[in-house]
Amino acid sequence: MRTYLVVIDETEEARLALRFASRRAAKTGGTVHILALVEQADF
Repeated sequence: MRTYLVVIDETEEARLALRFASRRAAKTGGTVHILALVEQADF
């Protein structure tokens, strides 16, 4: 079983990468792990 890691931010490329990885995982019986990047807030 394969695991696909997708790094997510607010770009269109990230959304497409997630879609590609999800479809690939569905076809191969794999899983998708998502790493979300969030800007650090100023306090």
